This record gives sequence, C-alpha cells and structure tokens, in this order.
Amino acid sequence: MSQPRFLLLHGIWDRGAPRPVWPNADDAVRRDGVNGECWYSWRLLGTNNRELGRGSLVYVSPQACLEAIQVARRDVADLRPSVVIGQDRQWWWRADLGGSTFAVAARGYQRQRECRYSLGMFAATLATADGLDGLEAECPDGRCTTPGPGRRSARGLRMMPVGARGVA
Repeated sequence: MSQPRFLLLHGIWDRGAPRPVWPNADDAVRRDGVNGECWYSWRLLGTNNRELGRGSLVYVSPQACLEAIQVARRDVADLRPSVVIGQDRQWWWRADLGGSTFAVAARGYQRQRECRYSLGMFAATLATADGLDGLEAECPDGRCTTPGPGRRSARGLRMMPVGARGVA
C-alpha cells in the first residue's frame, strides 16, 4: 500500500480563469493569471490513492505551490476548518489558514458526518504526507510560457496535467 502523498498538477490560464476549472466549479480562486501561463496546485492523496482534499489556490510556479504546502504542514495546528451546505445541497468542507482558504473538499457529501470525517482525515494526513523533498518541475506539455526549472524528483510527488488519465 502506498503512503499518503501530495500530487502536484497544473493547467493553463485562459481569459482570466484557470483551465480546467480549479479547484471546484463553485469555488473562487485568484484570477490574476496571464493567458497561456501555467498555474499549479495540489491534491492530497490517502493510502488508497483517493483524494482527501485539494488546494483552493493556484500558484505561478511549482516552487510557490510547494512552499504553501510546507507552510500549511508546519502550521497545521492553525488550520480553521468549517463545514457548510452548498447550493447543490451537499456538504462541503474547507480549511482556512492565515486568513484565506487553503484547502477544500474534492467533492460534496450527502451526509454532514461523512463530510466531517473527510475533513478529519485530511487534517490528520496533511502533516504526515510524503513527497515534498527536492522537487523541481516544469510544464510537462510545453504549452506554458513560463516553464519551471526542469527536473523532477521520484520521491513520491507526481506531477501530471489536470485532465490526464486518473485526474479529473
């Protein structure tokens, strides 16, 4: 069985919005990207490879994304979780850190208790997940105008474009 780990992924800015839509259709993200540039964000995967949560912000480089993850891991005790019912009548969780939303649920839940359980699993796994040491990455499909340094680590962190097989 694999260890909990982070999955770094990317997309492209298109007309002021991340494409594909990130993190969820209803969630707002920073809208300051330049057309054609890459954005980067993350997912936290459990031991069964299911998504436990995802970053609510997008970043201009893989390094900025990793720095945000490292800050959250260090300050995990300061996370401010909340559970709300969305317009879709499903329960969603979010975790705020430093005055902004850092992470959100990957999907909605029909029952509040399932949503709270999911939030608890995310919080418990955040500080112990593997795969952050020594990663550098580049835009894998070459469409970005600002690629990163170009070396990938094989230490548990995998980077793939959103929309690739296994990534919705």
